[in-house]
Amino acid sequence: MDSNIVYFLISSLIFLIYFTIVSLFGHSILLLIAKNELREDNQKLKLLLKSFAIGLSLHLIYAVIIVYLQIFNFFTVYLPFIVFDICYLIYGSYKKYFLLSRIFKAFNRNHISKFIAKNKNNIIILVITFFLYYSFQLYFINSFLSYSASDPFSWFNEIIYIHKYGFLNYSQLKAYTPGFILSCSTMISFIDDYYIIYFFLKYLPIFILSINIFVVFIISKNLFENDLNVIFTLLIYLGFNYIFQRSNMSLPSILASTLGFLYLLFIGEDWMKNMDKEYLKLNSFFAHCLRSKKNIFKGLLFVGITLMHPLYGLMYIIFFMMYEFYILLLNIKHKLDPNISKFRMLAKFFINYMSIFIYFIIFMLPFLIGSYIHLGYSVIEAYFLIIPNLMLFNPNSLYFTIFGPIFREMGVWIMKYSIYFFVYKFFQQIFFFLLLENFYDYTIQIGLIFIIIGVFIKFNKYNKFDKESDYLLDFITMTFVLSFLILALFRLFYFIEIDIFQSLYKFYYYYKNRVFELFGGYWALIFVFSFNYILFTIEKKCKKLKIFSNPSLKLKTSLKRFKIALIIFTCSFTFLINIGSIEHNVRFNDYQAETMLFVGDYFYDNPLNVKKGILLEDLPSKTIYSLIMDVNLEKNYYNFTAELNYSKFKEDFNQLNCEYVLFNKSNTNMEFIQNFTKDFEILYENIKGLFFAKRIFINESVLL
Repeated sequence: MDSNIVYFLISSLIFLIYFTIVSLFGHSILLLIAKNELREDNQKLKLLLKSFAIGLSLHLIYAVIIVYLQIFNFFTVYLPFIVFDICYLIYGSYKKYFLLSRIFKAFNRNHISKFIAKNKNNIIILVITFFLYYSFQLYFINSFLSYSASDPFSWFNEIIYIHKYGFLNYSQLKAYTPGFILSCSTMISFIDDYYIIYFFLKYLPIFILSINIFVVFIISKNLFENDLNVIFTLLIYLGFNYIFQRSNMSLPSILASTLGFLYLLFIGEDWMKNMDKEYLKLNSFFAHCLRSKKNIFKGLLFVGITLMHPLYGLMYIIFFMMYEFYILLLNIKHKLDPNISKFRMLAKFFINYMSIFIYFIIFMLPFLIGSYIHLGYSVIEAYFLIIPNLMLFNPNSLYFTIFGPIFREMGVWIMKYSIYFFVYKFFQQIFFFLLLENFYDYTIQIGLIFIIIGVFIKFNKYNKFDKESDYLLDFITMTFVLSFLILALFRLFYFIEIDIFQSLYKFYYYYKNRVFELFGGYWALIFVFSFNYILFTIEKKCKKLKIFSNPSLKLKTSLKRFKIALIIFTCSFTFLINIGSIEHNVRFNDYQAETMLFVGDYFYDNPLNVKKGILLEDLPSKTIYSLIMDVNLEKNYYNFTAELNYSKFKEDFNQLNCEYVLFNKSNTNMEFIQNFTKDFEILYENIKGLFFAKRIFINESVLL
């Protein structure tokens, strides 16, 4: 069996175990706090995902406490939850919250057959979606041994560091929150194999994005009556440029955006039910907000997102608060009763958010206190002082490689010679003029027109929504509008030659694309609704003009076929223009990654007890050296050339007090290699010429 398949199956099992344990814990919390809401929620998949969101956020807070006590290991961070879940299952069965016997009976042939028959359409939709998703993603991930881009190597180093030593590497953590490191380290806490850990982090984005697919599926099922629209939404979501690119990298942002998706399952307008009731005094309303289960969960999820990635947490809090404030202003404007105090409604809004913020602060305290103790300064202050230099995706640098040369040539032809090329360039210039080039490059390009159109359409006039769905769709629409306004505003700061505005523009330049990861996936819904609205308008015009003799049948059939054809074209083309983004970001060849994996595994199995060093060839980018993780290994860099004299090298090597050396023999001459093999034991030699060697210690005085 192919080793990639084995590693993928092992990684899938590891993530499934973690997902199950965390979800069971989250379900117990939901049952404890919001039992009535659970009874009302009859969607089991939605309940499962909500349980995972709550469980993951609480587990992060617990893991933060454990790691700051420096006792992070399987027995402290993972085993307690396993024991708790077992006890919960037994207790829940005893209390008849659920019966274990029913769970086991559900796996018999009759129950499975009934389940498949009842959910046939849903199963088909998910099977098609995941087949396409896994086919593309696994192809790219398995095509390169190296991680995509450079950041995942650094995160691998931090994750394996805490996994091996049980505490954080605070010198490297700096301003980043430890949520991603803690969650990944927990998942692998019972694993002691270097290669499994490497490949688990390689495949992790596939499992994370799978959760996002399920969330989009649930929301789509609630909003659309036609299953064709559901699968259209899922495929369009997977085709978003920036999401497609980021979903191949093990980065904190992928888990932060996933918690942002899961947050959608908790929002609603229940906070406004008591806003206009004058008899409910402000102090009573404050107590009511503190008792609100939704506010507890919102505060908790804001913490979960922030612990994964502080910028994403800040963005989500700001976006959601601005939207609800906008809804409040609309309600104040349209209130006709003069006896209702608008000031009191405004005060109640801030009281409601104050209660959420109180829970946010309470849940964040372990991180804030622990980071201050160990770092010696406020992590909030450090965050705003550090702006990482992100590698921006260049959409013009695409290489088309997918399942063979036929698809490659097809992609090249579409981009260079088809009519679409001229249409693409035309709209690219328009969107550049309108300050929308980022939206154009990072979403679905020409399909962006449908999203812009959808901003101005009130979809609830043409669709039957409940209040919660209408509220959710308005929020999704607002994220697009706010994203454009905020990005346009920050871009204008470039023309204001004042330091603070120039700093804000620099912040915008580095982080402008992050809104597309956090909110871009939502906009697939707007795209599909706009698409349907246009078809609905065409249908009305055709009926009015009596183009079809039997409009009730012919028109419906024609539009359905037309829609299916457009779905196939739009989704297939979107994937074709995205397939190069992964290859574009792979910065290290397989032979380099293979060598570094051997070296990293060597030091993982043979950790150094005293401070020693390794001499490394000075690569243009040193991030791949993060695969070598040992606290007692000092890394030194050296320029190996064909003119290098061995005596000079040996003298420099002794001064550096190194014991190991890694370099490419093709960069040196034959005389150098002959002398080198006399003094060094070759531990590994790659077919491409990479040497990893250990110095042979000889008592030279004996030879005199």
